[in-house]
Amino acid sequence: MILFQLFELHKLQQKQGHHSSVDKDLLKEYFMEVSDLSLKLEKQLKFVLRRTLNTVRKDPKVIVTALRVIEREEKIDAECQSRAKSTGFSPPGRPKCWRSKCMEVLKINVMERIEGNQLEDREQNTMWLVRHLELIRMITLEDLRVAKTLCVPVFPPSYNILETFVGLYQEALSQRLNEIISSGLQDQEYVTVLTWIIQTYPGEELMQSWNLQIDKALIKPLLDDETIEKLQKDYSDKLEGNYKEWMKNALSLEAADWKSANDGPELDENNRLQTSIARTVFQMVDENLQVAATISLELTNKLLVRSLEQFINFSKDYRAAIVDYKSKYFRDRTTVLYFTRYMIAIVNNCELFQELGQELKSKWWKSGHHDNDFTVKFEQLLNNFISLKSDAANFLLDEAFLDIEIQFNKIMTPEWEFKTEAIDTVVMTMDDYFIDYQYLRDKNLELATTIAQDRVAKRYITSLLQPSGNVLRKRITFERTDQRADVAKKISREAEQLLVFFRKVGGDAADFDSPFKAIGAPTGSLAQVLGQTDSDFLALDVGSLVKKYPDFSQDQLLCLLNMRGDLVRMFFFFFFFSLSLFFFFFSPASHFSPPPPLTIVFCLIYIPV
Repeated sequence: MILFQLFELHKLQQKQGHHSSVDKDLLKEYFMEVSDLSLKLEKQLKFVLRRTLNTVRKDPKVIVTALRVIEREEKIDAECQSRAKSTGFSPPGRPKCWRSKCMEVLKINVMERIEGNQLEDREQNTMWLVRHLELIRMITLEDLRVAKTLCVPVFPPSYNILETFVGLYQEALSQRLNEIISSGLQDQEYVTVLTWIIQTYPGEELMQSWNLQIDKALIKPLLDDETIEKLQKDYSDKLEGNYKEWMKNALSLEAADWKSANDGPELDENNRLQTSIARTVFQMVDENLQVAATISLELTNKLLVRSLEQFINFSKDYRAAIVDYKSKYFRDRTTVLYFTRYMIAIVNNCELFQELGQELKSKWWKSGHHDNDFTVKFEQLLNNFISLKSDAANFLLDEAFLDIEIQFNKIMTPEWEFKTEAIDTVVMTMDDYFIDYQYLRDKNLELATTIAQDRVAKRYITSLLQPSGNVLRKRITFERTDQRADVAKKISREAEQLLVFFRKVGGDAADFDSPFKAIGAPTGSLAQVLGQTDSDFLALDVGSLVKKYPDFSQDQLLCLLNMRGDLVRMFFFFFFFSLSLFFFFFSPASHFSPPPPLTIVFCLIYIPV
């Protein structure tokens, strides 16, 4: 009625050519009660729509009635707007826009439901965020279920009420999550948020729940890519810092055990010595990767690469600690207990680190993400522990070689020529140490055996051939044929004695390319060159020795030939000169080169006639 009166007044004023507000004010005052009623109705509609999810469960007719009122008013709004275009008349209070106002009420209500369920903060409960997000999940799931099952049949199709509710909750959730992130996250809170937005929200726990099954096209990301990327980076940075601290603490405890007065490392299920450090640090990484896997494959691979970086740094720190431990022991062997057992455990640990690294790769690495970074770092990690295992095995053997060094110094002395004490003692001493070495893992025992026999062989050869006093003169020479033959036989026996020992402790590994064959084998050996009685075959024997064992140096060969004591100066010079030229041109892999002038001078001066 009021609209009709105001419209007629508008037309009259247009005809009279003047516009006065007095008449309009009188009409408005006359119909004041109608306007108040409209405001009350609007308020009531907002109240009803704000409680939509509760009301639709109990009495959906109330919602239907409210929607009918809103739709009627929306039609009147449309008519008024259409008339205003043609007449210029727009009645006061129009358009009422009750539909949009009621939708805004729904939005506010959703925001309040999402924000209003934080029961505690970080100071009250470290799990506050988990509890908060779980309540949000439960509320959102239930509200959207009601919207899908009860609201859709009630609301006109034009409202797209399910899509509307989904959009409102996504907006509210996004706002709430950004508020939580901006307030600052700690430790596992990063995991909680990332898991919730990447897995929980779009997954079967919420939007794809069996009783909800929201169209995937409607599910939008709760956070933008930049925010998610920053969250992942911040989490990775914090985890990297934790790795550094955890690994440092683990290594400190390990090093403290090495130097303590306890009973040494324990035996594993295979009766092999090892400590817990390898499994400790790998378990730490594995547990964090398990957490990352609940978030995304991309994050898992990123964390795996950064974990490898920390493992590489750890391997360097582990090496430094081992070297320090070894150095302290050899400065004063009385100050460190159980060195042998702990060094055995360290060698075994290095192999275990390699195995656990392979397990980590097999379990967590998925190609297609950061492949190059992973490959480079993984190979570096394995190589670090391979190298460290070899070095630790040498540190282990250093102890034994300290005890046998004095025996090698007796070789090529007049006393040694007629006694077996030196090599007998070497074998007995090494045998005693290898009793402990049986606690090495099988592959590591093979490694230790290989290294040990190489070192024994080299030290033996050095004792035989290393000059004393000057470059070429040996301690003793053997000018008589029978003397050379006896010494050659002795060298062969000792080489065989050492080989038999290493076969006993190392099995078949000792026979593979054994260095003792270079010392005492029937052909192409040091003993054969020394004992050769036919000068016509001497050059061939020397050639065979150098060709088979190119590690022999020129100086060592000169010493060996000089030990014979039967080569005149010029013959010796031309013999060695020709041999050097031959191997320079035809055996580039050898250590031989054309004899320099200094070597020629030495040959002419120091070789006895």
